[in-house]
Amino acid sequence: MTEPEAVTPSPSPERLPRAHGRAVLQGFLVSSAISAGAALLGLALLTVGIGALIIMPFALVQLAWTLPLFFSYRKQGKRGESQGALISCAVNVVLSVACWGYTLANLRP
Repeated sequence: MTEPEAVTPSPSPERLPRAHGRAVLQGFLVSSAISAGAALLGLALLTVGIGALIIMPFALVQLAWTLPLFFSYRKQGKRGESQGALISCAVNVVLSVACWGYTLANLRP
């Protein structure tokens, strides 16, 4: 008679190394810095009259630099940085939508 095979527990999923968390933070900070710079540029250009082209559709305009940054990081094999850039983009889009929602909800006729 043969003995049944012993069931070995599957190894627990490995935790991501700390370097991955730092890479995500780095990607987030780089993308956020670019976004802040673009917002400040838009505010500065409001005095000239063309800043509204940057400020009003900011969530959409942001994709103009976030997507190339994301694909550049992916091409270089920097997975953490690319994730951080997308997280920053998502946070900025949510904040932009919230600000526009608040502004439009409080418009008085």
